[in-house]
Amino acid sequence: VADEGLAEHADSVELWQAKGVILEKIGRPDEADRAFTEAVNLAGANTCLLAGYQNVLAKRADSIWGTRRVADSRTAFLKLLELACPTALSCRDAGFQGKYHALLDGSRRHALEDVWDLDRLLMLAERAVRLDPADWRNFQLLGMAQYRDQQFAAALETFQSEARLRGGNLSARSRFFVAMAHQQLHEAEPARDCFEKARRWWETSFNRLPPSHQADFVALKVEAERLLWPDQDKTGW
Repeated sequence: VADEGLAEHADSVELWQAKGVILEKIGRPDEADRAFTEAVNLAGANTCLLAGYQNVLAKRADSIWGTRRVADSRTAFLKLLELACPTALSCRDAGFQGKYHALLDGSRRHALEDVWDLDRLLMLAERAVRLDPADWRNFQLLGMAQYRDQQFAAALETFQSEARLRGGNLSARSRFFVAMAHQQLHEAEPARDCFEKARRWWETSFNRLPPSHQADFVALKVEAERLLWPDQDKTGW
């Protein structure tokens, strides 16, 4: 059906995209990539199709990932980010929403699709830092993403950059990640020291957080406790 339509409307972004979706579903990823590429080229020539252009870029990035052409897939996604996330704030907002938020808070783990989404999250965070290296929140997002990618030493360096921008003090959320990163690197003393600082913050500030944020912090606290004290149910606070 898509081919019949394209015979009459070869410049239709929607039809090329539909063809790509169909080819992807029936297990012909290389042909799907060519169809999505045609849709991207057509949409890119028409600025009024910007939303459609972003959509086919996203579809193409997914399609290329299915062929295991990782570098090409990352290039397609970075091109999408230039349009969809033009500022550090938009990158950060995207990183803390939906499937990326689930990766950051640890509720999504060990699934094959998480590999690609985590790579995308890292690209989002790295772009945020490049766009605004003076905002500590961008380093926080990158450090969290690096931790989830098991780049523990790199995460610690990134959180140090966050602390420098905050006058030497880490944000509360980052303290838990730093404690866990030290523990993953078998550095028990700095891990527990950082966790103790998080505990002191908790006693004075936790109840002032909105309920939705409290839930995130409770989950993060429990995760850190289980990592630092695997033989105990809790630390008592």
